[in-house]
Amino acid sequence: MFDDSKLTDHYALIPTGKNDGGKMSIDEKKVYELIVKRFVSAFYPAYKFVSAAIVTTVGSDSFLSRGEMISSLGWRAIYGTGGKGLFLPAMLVGDQAANTSIDAEKTNDASGPVYRR
Repeated sequence: MFDDSKLTDHYALIPTGKNDGGKMSIDEKKVYELIVKRFVSAFYPAYKFVSAAIVTTVGSDSFLSRGEMISSLGWRAIYGTGGKGLFLPAMLVGDQAANTSIDAEKTNDASGPVYRR
């Protein structure tokens, strides 16, 4: 299945599909599953996204949301879309959106010092 002259990975890290007969510990199985996911994901297409900013207007107030709009999960289909990123729904200019919840977040974003003469 593999041309030894072109292999760059360590041989022990190539999943063989052979059953271990239940000899692996739980931790060993977790490591093996990570190796399999990494190996299989190499054959998947690229993860594609668009960085986006959405301005939402409610009454006279405007709110800015920044995040990613996923166009193709690619290899992330193996791992899931988790992570720390903010994923935005696909939207077009003029789309109407319903507010389902509001969360207030306290931040330390303060204006810079005021300079006076």
